[in-house]
Amino acid sequence: MIAALLANAARRAVVIFLTFTLLTACGGSGSGNAGGGGNPGGPPISTVVVSGRVTFDRVPIGPGSGQGLDFAAATAAAARAVTVEALAQSGGAVLATGVTDGSGNYSLTVPANTSMQLRVKAEMRRTGTPAFTFRVRDNTASNALYALDGAGFDSGAASSQRDLHA
Repeated sequence: MIAALLANAARRAVVIFLTFTLLTACGGSGSGNAGGGGNPGGPPISTVVVSGRVTFDRVPIGPGSGQGLDFAAATAAAARAVTVEALAQSGGAVLATGVTDGSGNYSLTVPANTSMQLRVKAEMRRTGTPAFTFRVRDNTASNALYALDGAGFDSGAASSQRDLHA
């Protein structure tokens, strides 16, 4: 009887050992989750590119003398040479800065999988010759710089496009 119990216990130990060995060898855990997906075989993704176009409403002067601005005839125009920033959603740290081109396009390299928002500053800067800095400020609120803040988003693990319109 004792010999039968020992033999039975030995068989169980062998079965447990073989099961553990097989699961370990195939990378499984026995949980039914096969894993995989994501970034197979490559290094972890650390940065992505967020790009897009910045536009604003260009409001023309009315056709007649003294009519002022014709808001009904407003058109979307490229915001050229303006500063675009990617800001961390928590804390507001600047993650990346860029400038729009002549068509209003921008491109920023930002950390992957990070909550952030985009800010377009009402300023144009140029270094070199000629150099200039042009800013639009609110003279009724401590000379605050006007800016357009986009909605918060997650940068994700792939490049994305985010257009902004003022």
